[in-house]
Amino acid sequence: AVLGAGVSGRGVGALLNRLEWEYVTYDEPSRVFGETEARASSIVVYSPGFHPEHRWLGVARQAGIPLFGEMDFGSFFLENRIVAITGTNGKTTLTTLLGRIWNESGKKAVMAGNIGLPLCELIAKGLDPDALVFLEVSSFQAQELKNLRASSVLWTNFEEDHLDHHATMEEYFRSKARLFSHEPGQESWIGRSVSEMAAELQYELPE
Repeated sequence: AVLGAGVSGRGVGALLNRLEWEYVTYDEPSRVFGETEARASSIVVYSPGFHPEHRWLGVARQAGIPLFGEMDFGSFFLENRIVAITGTNGKTTLTTLLGRIWNESGKKAVMAGNIGLPLCELIAKGLDPDALVFLEVSSFQAQELKNLRASSVLWTNFEEDHLDHHATMEEYFRSKARLFSHEPGQESWIGRSVSEMAAELQYELPE
């Protein structure tokens, strides 16, 4: 089951088509996901616009179905090194800049994620295994990560934002901080405002 028919949902569909997996896309109000639909599904992949407490995700949890965000699902099929880039402001600019620098210097790199090209779609189109993936990650995409492992994380800054989606500043911060939770050997660059908020929340950042 693919929840959401927007850019991310279409990216998931492209990857599933390449894998030759059967799927159904659900999107309000055209096609609603309920208990019957959940029982017919073996896995649910949802777009980043879905709040973790969205009723459709609750239905999937009650049915015991594995849940993955679009970016997390795509990472199962990716062996390339990932540089995850996040921050309240400037994510797209930095991702674009680094991608262009790498390509101009003769290195192989691609840009994906919140910058416009979903990770699933990038994988579906085919990817040079030697290319470095500069992946722009929003807090919406990071908050429920289970599988994605970045070799490097660049978290540039942290300011008040998205409190219509996150209940508190701490929840917003910890959503982004999930990028650090899977790869103990990763290299990280953290901006001063990120470090200051971590100290305020007594959150231990990696070295």
